[in-house]
Amino acid sequence: MDIAEQLLPCPFCGGEDFRQGESPSGLHWVYCWQCYINKHSYDKKTAIEHWNRRESLRGKRQGTAPCSPPPPRSAKE
Repeated sequence: MDIAEQLLPCPFCGGEDFRQGESPSGLHWVYCWQCYINKHSYDKKTAIEHWNRRESLRGKRQGTAPCSPPPPRSAKE
């Protein structure tokens, strides 16, 4: 099965523009190019499993996108 068929959309932004690779040290990773979230492991299968099972933050924070920066702080804080 192809890696693209195994990976689910990004659990944070829902994007499907992600990359999977391996570093020279043997670390396998999955990286979302839309929101810059990543998951890694020294085992390819484990990295894929961790990516696919991470819980999405959608709906947990009312009124903000999960990958958006926090609102600016006021001068009084």
